[in-house]
Amino acid sequence: MEVWWALLAAALFGAADFSAGIASRRSPALTVTFLSQSTGMVLFGLSLVVLLEQPTGPALRWGAIAGAIAAVSVFLYYRALALGRMGIVATITAIWSAVVPFGLGLALGERPSILAICGVVGVIFAVGMISYIPTPTARPRTLPASPARQKAFNMEGGVRFNRILPRHGFLLRFSQTPGMFGATLAGIGFGLLGVLLNQAGALGNVLWPVFSAAVASVLVTGIMLAGSRSPLLFDRGNLPHIISAGVMQSLGVLCFLLAIQTGLVSIVAVIVALSPAPTLLLARMFLAETLSRNQLLGFVVAMLGIALVTV
Repeated sequence: MEVWWALLAAALFGAADFSAGIASRRSPALTVTFLSQSTGMVLFGLSLVVLLEQPTGPALRWGAIAGAIAAVSVFLYYRALALGRMGIVATITAIWSAVVPFGLGLALGERPSILAICGVVGVIFAVGMISYIPTPTARPRTLPASPARQKAFNMEGGVRFNRILPRHGFLLRFSQTPGMFGATLAGIGFGLLGVLLNQAGALGNVLWPVFSAAVASVLVTGIMLAGSRSPLLFDRGNLPHIISAGVMQSLGVLCFLLAIQTGLVSIVAVIVALSPAPTLLLARMFLAETLSRNQLLGFVVAMLGIALVTV
């Protein structure tokens, strides 16, 4: 059953990303994130009034930590997309979001079967294949091309890491590639989300950790919005997309929590990392965007990996 909850969570996360992406074309991304998270907070606040679930302090704390990390990870992800090549940034983030919970799950004592491990490895490869979108530039630049991008690159940590890394080699090239540092941190943050929610869900609560995560996410995003000094303006025509994104993302977190209550984090989180797949399918259906052969092959590999996990 946990596999189906995880697949539903991936579908909801992917659909939420699609709606938020549509809204972000006509409204600032940070504004869309703040309003969508606020929608989820209101939704689960009303649910708690109706269901009267009793909260526990540790569940609230773990949920709040998860929400805060999720908000910062979204910010780092958007910033990395602005700095670097979108296809590479999305791939790096998706792979880290799958690898981190898998490794932490094993470190915490989870022992999936050999077939399940093979399936997880296949899903991780599929995540990379599905997420990668080639960009039209023939050759990626390894250094920012303008003073503004150089300043953002320095703030991201590139200069600091250049000083401590060898003058040659893979790590130096990685640190000099715009967006890679932020994409890595964002992926790690998304990967930690499953582990933190697992700690909250182990205490018996379901709705309170999700509500706590939504409140923390709204607070953190609100602080970032205030720091950016940008007005809270949005196109009213975007409101259905913003509300649907908030509802689906919150329901996705709920399904994620239900999945890890009965399943292994090392497996569930990797399946949830397939969320780029429904985003691409929706873009193909409603925006007439094409899918590459690698992405289609990634779908096949993902299905095979999930089949191995469920054996």
